[in-house]
Amino acid sequence: MYRIGRVLHLSRDGNLVVKAETKPRIGAEAYNAQLKFVGVVSDVIGPTRSPYVIVKVKTDEKTQFVNQSLYVKTMKGSRF
Repeated sequence: MYRIGRVLHLSRDGNLVVKAETKPRIGAEAYNAQLKFVGVVSDVIGPTRSPYVIVKVKTDEKTQFVNQSLYVKTMKGSRF
């Protein structure tokens, strides 16, 4: 598991905005610290030195993830 970063807030569309520590591939599944599926990485935005990751949430309880860390199983460019 690789840490994406910490969730800052919800966007107007209801997606999670994550301050990225790593750059996951678009379409990667995002999990919380308890390895519960949260959603899918839909975009990476912002400057390359300080990017943000947009995660499309697949649950109704979106606000519970604010200030939590999110993780992915594989990183960008990984074949597995």
